[in-house]
Amino acid sequence: MNVIVMTHMPVQVADFERVVKEQADTLVAVSAEGKAAGAIHHMFVEDANGQVMVIDEWDNEDSFHQFFDNQKEIPALMGSAGMAGAPTSTAYRIINTPDTF
Repeated sequence: MNVIVMTHMPVQVADFERVVKEQADTLVAVSAEGKAAGAIHHMFVEDANGQVMVIDEWDNEDSFHQFFDNQKEIPALMGSAGMAGAPTSTAYRIINTPDTF
């Protein structure tokens, strides 16, 4: 059963965008690992406080945690952007309805 996982990264978007430019190849490699582990969709967005949010769709919550909790590059990338504190993730089960697009 697919889930949407929203992860708050306590780092300012401007700092994250600098890291994206400097380490684009690493982000692409991590993304490929995520796809192989069951990620279906992935994007970064800016929240109302100017911090980074990640919105993912995964085949299930366990696949997300298996990947995210063990991936070594993500903490290094966020540390490079000055992340203070730990990210927090919340999973939401997708409800299939006839009006979904």
